[in-house]
Amino acid sequence: GDYHGEPVEIVWRHSAQSAARLGPGFEQIVAVLRRAEQEGRAKLRLD
Repeated sequence: GDYHGEPVEIVWRHSAQSAARLGPGFEQIVAVLRRAEQEGRAKLRLD
């Protein structure tokens, strides 16, 4: 459905460590979050 309201802000702390641990899964997760960001549903910040 349509999303109305403020985008959810997501701060991913220690993202480099997560990337090392998750491998390709990390890229998939980030891709999904970036898509949500483009749709105005989320704001993603990698720390």
